[in-house]
Amino acid sequence: MNNSKPDTAWLINVAHAAAVPLSILGLLANIYMFYILLSDKIFFKTSYYLVRVCVISDIISNVTSVISYSISITGNISFNLGNMLCKMSVFTILFSYGISILTISLVSADRYMAIMRPLSQFYRVHKIRVLVLTEMIICCVAILVAIPSLFIATVYPSDVKLCDIPSVTQLVAFYFVTAAVVFYFIPGIVLIVCYSRIIIYMRGHVQPGESFQEQLQQLRLQKKKYTKAFITIASVSLLVTWPFWVSSIALAISQKSLLDVKKTSDILYALIFVSFATTTAISVVNPLLYLRFDGNIREKSGAILRKFRSL
Repeated sequence: MNNSKPDTAWLINVAHAAAVPLSILGLLANIYMFYILLSDKIFFKTSYYLVRVCVISDIISNVTSVISYSISITGNISFNLGNMLCKMSVFTILFSYGISILTISLVSADRYMAIMRPLSQFYRVHKIRVLVLTEMIICCVAILVAIPSLFIATVYPSDVKLCDIPSVTQLVAFYFVTAAVVFYFIPGIVLIVCYSRIIIYMRGHVQPGESFQEQLQQLRLQKKKYTKAFITIASVSLLVTWPFWVSSIALAISQKSLLDVKKTSDILYALIFVSFATTTAISVVNPLLYLRFDGNIREKSGAILRKFRSL
């Protein structure tokens, strides 16, 4: 017996078909971003090194999405192939998202130390070691949190395109909540605390009419724009992905699979499905955000495009 409703099957097909060109766009945008970040000495600052890590993780996510969605829309696929694609996609998306959001949090902590604690002797001396060690820990945490998805994510024999976690036991529910805490709530708190304190500090120290030397004032303005760009990017990441994590926690508490929701309410199923799609799309949105809000990246991108036009 086929448990899937035919009136909602179109949603998966349309989403997969739309995901292919979007993933290709994201892949090209991230490759372009990576090229920009290697093209000028201004991008050899610590924060931009961390941005490179985010870009690489997004590239991995884009490549996986292009492969899995392209295979999915080619026609009928076997249960084994669908199962493999499901596990690969969920693992890669979780791993990539985890690295990106935790690294963005690390950027906020680095910005906090640079602006709020510029004279900290320990951080100035051990900054590179601290950041490298923290990034290594982030990669390990992202892998550890994503690994269980390889064992619990699968498709159904009756619907090989519906990637789901069919058996939501108490242990699986605990995993959902843990993943949400590690990948959303902890980095969210870090981002809010660091950037809110930075904003308060900058507002209190950059007032109209204050007497600054021109060079010092220019430096402060650059720091303000630089920090504002990262605040915008971090805010968008949190706002775009919160429906997915709320949905995950709701499924964990109710101990329901996506198929259970699909049988109960087509509308709720569609909303959860869309929340997952928007979270996946963050790897496409990220490079566009950097190009839009980071002045250094935008300026260098313009110079590169003008150079190619003149050829």
